[in-house]
Amino acid sequence: MPHSFHDFFILNNEVRLRYESDGGCVSQVSRIVRGRISVILNAVVLMLFLWVIVSCSDSKEQEVLNHVESIIEQHPDSALTLLRGVDKASLDSDKERARYALLMSMALDKNYIDTTTFDVIQPAIDYYLDRDKGTPDDKLRTYYYQGRIFDNRKDWDNAFNCFAKALDNTQGVIDSLCIARTLVAQAGLYSSLYDFTSYTNYHLRAANIYKKYSYKDYEFDCLLNAFNGANVMNDKSLADSILNLCSSFSSLDESQRQILNRHKLSYLANLGTKKELSEFVRKQKVNFYDVNGLLNLAFAYNKLSDNTKAKQFLDDVHDVGVNFDTLKYQAILITVLRDLGDYKQAFLTYWDYSHKTDSIYSIQFERKQKFIEEKHDLELKAQETVRQKSQIIWWSISIGLSFCIIILAYSLYVKRIKMEHTHDLLKIKNLQDSLFERDKQQEEISRKIESLFSTRFKLLDGLASSYFECKETDQEQKRIYAEVKNSIVDFSSDATTQELNDVVNGYKNGLMDNFKADYPKLSASQYRLALYLFCGFSLSSISIFIDSDLRNIYVYKSRLKSIIAKGESPRKEEYLRYFA
Repeated sequence: MPHSFHDFFILNNEVRLRYESDGGCVSQVSRIVRGRISVILNAVVLMLFLWVIVSCSDSKEQEVLNHVESIIEQHPDSALTLLRGVDKASLDSDKERARYALLMSMALDKNYIDTTTFDVIQPAIDYYLDRDKGTPDDKLRTYYYQGRIFDNRKDWDNAFNCFAKALDNTQGVIDSLCIARTLVAQAGLYSSLYDFTSYTNYHLRAANIYKKYSYKDYEFDCLLNAFNGANVMNDKSLADSILNLCSSFSSLDESQRQILNRHKLSYLANLGTKKELSEFVRKQKVNFYDVNGLLNLAFAYNKLSDNTKAKQFLDDVHDVGVNFDTLKYQAILITVLRDLGDYKQAFLTYWDYSHKTDSIYSIQFERKQKFIEEKHDLELKAQETVRQKSQIIWWSISIGLSFCIIILAYSLYVKRIKMEHTHDLLKIKNLQDSLFERDKQQEEISRKIESLFSTRFKLLDGLASSYFECKETDQEQKRIYAEVKNSIVDFSSDATTQELNDVVNGYKNGLMDNFKADYPKLSASQYRLALYLFCGFSLSSISIFIDSDLRNIYVYKSRLKSIIAKGESPRKEEYLRYFA
C-alpha cells in the first residue's frame, strides 16, 4: 500500500610626433597633425556637452520613476501611490512606457494585487522581450511578472515557461532577489507536478540567495519547503541537514515555531523512529494544527498503530469544510482502513487514489515534453545570437587590424624622418646647456626646460631603438649607426648618468633620491636601470646603454619591479608607474 504523499507550503513572496624642430618636414607634419587633432577634440567636447545637457534634463516623470525604482523593494505601497500619479501621456518613448509598465507590474504584485490581464505589463513585454531591448534585469523581471500573471490566471503551462525563460536569462543580472522569487515561483509549479527533486533544489537555491541578503524570514520559508520536499523524497540525510539549518534560527516567532513543529511531525512520522515519534506526539497541542497538521497527526498515529485515533483525525479533516490535499488524505486513509480491517473501503480508496496519480503523471509528462521542446527552441535562438555576435567581433577585429597597420606605416614614416634629422639631437643638447643656466625657480621657464629634456630623451630613445633594430643591416647604413653609437656611448658615461640623475631629481620632485633612500640595498646597476626607466627610455634603448641583451633587460626590470612591489615605501605606487 502506498505511503508516499506530499506536504508543502509556499510564500509569494592617439598618433602624434614626439618632437619638432624650428622648421622643416617634422615641424610641418607636426602642425598638421595637431591641427587635425584639435578639430577632432573640439568635436568630441561638443558632443559630450550636448550629451550632458540631454542626460541632465530628465522630465518630472523620469525623476518619479527613478525614485520609485529606489524605494519599491522596501516601500511598495509608496511606490504604487507615486506610479498612479504619473501622467502616462507624458511618457513619449517606448523605452519610458516599458519602464513604467514594468515598475507598475512590480508595485501591484508587491502590494498583493493579483492581476489576470496583460494591459499593464504589455509595453514591457513588447519592448524588453519581443524587441530584445533593455538590461538583463529588465528581461528577467518582465519574464517573472509575466509568469505571475499566467499563474494568477491558473495557466500553469505558460507560467512554467515564463519562469523557465527567466531562469535561463540570468547572465549579467544584478537583481538577485528577483532570481530568488522566480526560483520559489517555479518550485511551486514543480510541486503541482509532484517533481519534488526540482521543488527542493529550487527552494534551497532561493534560500542561499535570501541568506546572502539577510532576508531571514524568506530564507526560513524556503528551508521549510525544502525540508518538506526532502521528507517527501524519503531523503533522510538531506532532511537532517535542512532541519539543522532550520533549528539554527534563533529569532523565530510563535507562528514560525508552530510551522516548524508540524514539519518535524511529518519528518518523524516518515523517517523517524517510533520512540522519537511517540515522544514528539505527546507534546503536541491538537488545536494548533490546521488540516495539513491533522493529516500529519493521522499519519503519525497510524505509524504508532493507533488507527482508531488516526481515523478520527481523518474524519475531522473530511468534515472540516475546507480544502485539503486529497491525495495525501487518501494515501493515509488507505493504510488506516487496511489496518482496521475494512479492506473493501481500503480497495475503493486505493482505486480512486491510483486513478488520480496516473492522471497527474500523465500531465507531468506532457508538461515536461513541452518544456523540453521550448527549451530546445530557446537554445537554437541563443546559438544564432552567439553567431551574430561572433560576426560582429570578427568585423571589429578586422577594422582594428587595419587601423593598426595604418598606425604602423605612419610610425615607420616618422622614424625615417627622425633618422634624416639626427642633428636635432645636438641642437637640443645646446638648448639644454643654455637653459640650465637660467633661473630654475620660474615656473614658465621650468616647464620649457622640462619639455626640452623630455624631447631629448624621447629622441635619443628613438635613436637607440633604431640602432637596436638596425645594428646588423647593410654596409651603407653603418656610418650612420657608428655616429649614433658614439652618441650613445657618450650618453652612457658616468658624467651623463649623473646629469640624468640631477634632471630626474630636479623635474620629478627628487624622484631618484627618494628611490635610493627607500631602497638603500639595491646595486648600482639596479639604480641605473631605474634611472633610465624614470627618464622614459624603452627597454631596447636601455639594452644599448647598459650593453646587455634585451631579454636580460626584461628579466632585470621584472626583478626590480618585484622588489619595489614587495617593499613598504609609501611611494612605491609612484615608482611602479614607470615599470608598466
